[in-house]
Amino acid sequence: MKEDKGFNNIIGDRIKSQRQKMRIRNIDIADALGVNKSTVSNWITGHRIPDTKILPNLATILNTSTDYLTGKTDNPLPQDSKNDVREFLESKDLIFEGEVITDDVREALIQLLNAVVKPGSNK
Repeated sequence: MKEDKGFNNIIGDRIKSQRQKMRIRNIDIADALGVNKSTVSNWITGHRIPDTKILPNLATILNTSTDYLTGKTDNPLPQDSKNDVREFLESKDLIFEGEVITDDVREALIQLLNAVVKPGSNK
């Protein structure tokens, strides 16, 4: 499938970036997808783009989303990832240096993060 060069470069650059972050080789991606190593190289250089049937599996291998690979979002985290700090603090039994984090400490941490992340907010 041939597309405009700008779109191909977005996908290629993002495949390359995620591959490097994960420290995996083109051959590892190719083997996991059942394609030739040169196919992966062509995606990265922008000469070709991944087939729409392969794209979801490619995103999974690269621990990202198809939206990120295609440039729809700049957030490389998978859409189903649970990285919300508030949810983490509220849903886990946490220990810090051997001490259980109490509900009061948990609330203080949330307030501190609010003050740092959203200065001027009174949430």
